[in-house]
Amino acid sequence: MTLQLRRTFLIIGFVIIVIVIGVLIYFLFFREIITPSNNGNLNGVNGGLPLSNDAVNRITINELLNRLPPVNGVNGGNTNRPVEPDRIARGGATVAPIVVQDTTQGLAIDRDGSSLVYYDPITDKFYRINRDGTKTELSGNAFPEVSEIVWAPDRGSAILTFPDGSKILYNFDTNNQVTLPKEWDDVTFSPDGGQVAYKYMAENEDARWLAISNPDGSEVRGIEHIGDKGDDVEVAWSPNNQMVALFHESSGISSEEVLPIGFNGENFKSFSVNGRGFQGAWAPAGDRVVYSTYSSDSNFNPTLNIVDVYGQNIGSNHQTLGLQTWPDKCAFGGGGTTLYCAVPSSLPEGSGIYRELANNVPDIFYKVDLLTGQQTRIALPVNELGSGGYSAKNMFLSQDEQYLYFTDTLTGRVHKMQIK
Repeated sequence: MTLQLRRTFLIIGFVIIVIVIGVLIYFLFFREIITPSNNGNLNGVNGGLPLSNDAVNRITINELLNRLPPVNGVNGGNTNRPVEPDRIARGGATVAPIVVQDTTQGLAIDRDGSSLVYYDPITDKFYRINRDGTKTELSGNAFPEVSEIVWAPDRGSAILTFPDGSKILYNFDTNNQVTLPKEWDDVTFSPDGGQVAYKYMAENEDARWLAISNPDGSEVRGIEHIGDKGDDVEVAWSPNNQMVALFHESSGISSEEVLPIGFNGENFKSFSVNGRGFQGAWAPAGDRVVYSTYSSDSNFNPTLNIVDVYGQNIGSNHQTLGLQTWPDKCAFGGGGTTLYCAVPSSLPEGSGIYRELANNVPDIFYKVDLLTGQQTRIALPVNELGSGGYSAKNMFLSQDEQYLYFTDTLTGRVHKMQIK
């Protein structure tokens, strides 16, 4: 080996030794020590599939409470402590235990004012559950794939709709059933249950009517020809039997005109509402309507309002209630002077148009004094451990107004929450 080659190999060896020594010095003295995260396996659970960003970043009950101002000095402001839920609603996290474990549809309070009736889509049967938790079948018959349920006021019968649009009137007291026309849509019972109102949506627009009849389909009487305006007619039989529907149509870029429809061609005056997408519900006395609309001012999310709809006062005493929710997420109390509402804690823009955007958003419950307009946060429903959060539907009060019942949109289970 020549002297030149030997010198070259010595230089290369020296460089390699320097690099190795440098790497060893870095790992021994300068490398940042990395400790395991307390969260551990954030994007995977027990070696399973990674969690979605939504699951990782979903807001906790504590975080939600931290965003809310205190009510009565409780459950507000910044806290990192575990939530200790109240048993009676007083503004913060409140236990809302499950009272019906089954997946339910068509939940309603029974004629005794304390029992619940509902349809279980797993067993295809209807049940009654008493206050003590006893569950009994309303009928031994099964009703596969019921898609819609409209109960008579006495809960003794119901109109059932199936996926193909077919309908029956079923009497749970006698186990008798009557086949009804498929063309019936938006069916509503009269307050005494003796008649029903509906839109008869024939294939031919010329044969489409707002009509009333007996529940079995006999003694039909046309109220108003609706033609191609079916989507603008909301069947809503008023508790005072003065009106049968509310017709609404666009009257500007961001407003609608609402016309109450009577039974005998009455010339009721209309009233204007700000926004689009009118949805209304009668107050118990039939003298006021609580409604929601959406507009660009609300990021196209629903805003709740109330207005007089009787006699010469139609359209008077408009009142904005300051809540972003829908009327069917509310329940009247106090003889119509109080409104309890489930209000989504946050709404994606456009929820007024695409309501499904709000399906899994936890609700915060509010009480509104309709005499003064004052709104009060009463509860954030949670489970026994102080976690969870629910998106409510089918809300109603117990007869003594001590409990508020609702169905969780996600699971279909029924919860109750003590409010007094």
